[in-house]
Amino acid sequence: VVFLDTAVQRAQADQVQTDNAGGGRLLARHFLECGHRHVAFISQDATRGDLMDRARGFLGEFRKRGLGESAERLHGFSKARHNLLAVINQLLSADHRITGIAFDSDHVARQGIQILRRLRKRVPLDISVAGFGNVPSHDGLLKITSIEQHPLTLGHLAVATLIERLEGRLKGPVQRICPVELVKGDSVAVLR
Repeated sequence: VVFLDTAVQRAQADQVQTDNAGGGRLLARHFLECGHRHVAFISQDATRGDLMDRARGFLGEFRKRGLGESAERLHGFSKARHNLLAVINQLLSADHRITGIAFDSDHVARQGIQILRRLRKRVPLDISVAGFGNVPSHDGLLKITSIEQHPLTLGHLAVATLIERLEGRLKGPVQRICPVELVKGDSVAVLR
């Protein structure tokens, strides 16, 4: 069995994973390059290691640049409780300096944009938004700045790993990390 892009805690398992932490770092660097210093990260599931790796990579980049207060801006919400609106409201009320929000998925980022618009916040003029997954949108919203996970490359790596395992060319468990890249969209503004 090869586990493909999923949170697996077993060290003996063959795994092919997205570079989640690297993707988080890329998002943080983009926000920083665009002049954002007060950015929050919203995660949908604190129990999933892969999603938390995205947050850790993101927040770690801010800490590395001496902007540690951003590390306190990790917020979670529950899909089951449908409380994203409450989390965004609380976030914006608690810190008026917030100029951007990174989400751990494009789907949640799209929901976040809709909520921000209902709160009369212009994206990206008032609040910039980024996501993860580079999922195409057909809803007419902005093209979201995101992280491309290269699903075809992930699939090829998984199949190659499985073939190598079946042919006996692998000794011990394999953990391969698939590189990611930043895809700039229209959802992150450059600050003066």
